[in-house]
Order: sequence, then C-alpha cells, then structure tokens
Amino acid sequence: MEHYRLARPHSPFQFISAINRLPAEASDHLPRKKDGSINAYALGIAAQHAHRFEIKQLIEAMQACLEANLQLVTTQLDHELILTEVVVKLLGARV
Repeated sequence: MEHYRLARPHSPFQFISAINRLPAEASDHLPRKKDGSINAYALGIAAQHAHRFEIKQLIEAMQACLEANLQLVTTQLDHELILTEVVVKLLGARV
C-alpha cells in the first residue's frame, strides 16, 4: 500500500480491484486461491486496519506468524502453546 500509494479501502472489495490494477511484479508474492487468482479479500480486511500500526510493528507481527506457522508444521510442540505465544507477541507489538 505504501509503495504503490494505495489508499486505505472502505471495504475489502475495493481493495481487490486496487490489487488487480497493480503491475504483475507487485503482486507476485501475494497469496493465491486454488484457481490462481489473488486471495485479496483477507488482504483488504488487513488493509482497512493497517493504519493503526507502524510498518515496523506489522513486519514484526508477520515474522511472529511465520515463526508460529513453521513451528506448527515442523515440530511436535503443543499447538495451543505455539498459538498462545504468537498471540502474546502480537499483543505486545500493539502496546
């Protein structure tokens, strides 16, 4: 949003059309649905609320989610423990 100066959408569906207007290289890394189209609805919801955070906080939150995902799929740790830890990290980033 910052790099391509996308405005904060009023609804997730507005963000879908904004994403579809971006050049291909700008959306290559975005999550896809099974049919190959961009899964932009969840991104639209996130875009509506991103203004409440600093970029650094958003990056840290994404890294915490990635670490949690890796632990969920590659370790035998208790899933509840992993998810509780990521929630605590996310809440800590907000304070």
